[in-house]
Amino acid sequence: ASSPEYARVIHRDVSVIQAMGIQNPVVGLYSKTNAQRAASLNQTMGDGLLAIIFGRADLSSLDQLVKDWRSQGGDQIRSEFEQALQTSKP
Repeated sequence: ASSPEYARVIHRDVSVIQAMGIQNPVVGLYSKTNAQRAASLNQTMGDGLLAIIFGRADLSSLDQLVKDWRSQGGDQIRSEFEQALQTSKP
């Protein structure tokens, strides 16, 4: 980061990486459940994934991790965003 060329090099690389991304279709939309539970759900999911990655949990625990995320609000969040997407289309 201290190189005078840093900004030019990183800009080029970030531009390439950004072009590979997919636009999030729910940016700007609202889900009450997401507002209330996303932080907790994301923390639990992230912790569970890291436990698998670092060998503290078996890969087989992934199925339960996903089931828990879904039942504790993930499915409701998806449903609310699906409804918001439908009503936001012209």
